[in-house]
Amino acid sequence: MTKKNEKERGKVDFIDSSGEQLLACPECGFEYVHITKAEVFMRAEDEDTHTHVTADIEDHKTEIEKVKGMGRNPSGRRNGLILTGYCEEGCKFEIEMAQHKGNTLVKSNYLGEKYD
Repeated sequence: MTKKNEKERGKVDFIDSSGEQLLACPECGFEYVHITKAEVFMRAEDEDTHTHVTADIEDHKTEIEKVKGMGRNPSGRRNGLILTGYCEEGCKFEIEMAQHKGNTLVKSNYLGEKYD
């Protein structure tokens, strides 16, 4: 598997393809990526609780729960989103999106190799 250089690893990128944008693996840059889970976090600004909705595509499960505190919400104050996936080169990752003061912050977390 080809890895991005240290400066580029973890960066969420897209590849132009026939007028569409393909999500590239944030770890190695490979363009064949599969999303396996989506988590949505809904919270009014600075509320103590939020709603956490999980759609697990691999397990064919959907869960909705009320959570006190931050839980897995990538935003400390508002709404958030986490996409979990892997690329066909074997990297597993999460892509987090969080709202903060009118900005949407994006980061990725490397979860290891899918085929370990």
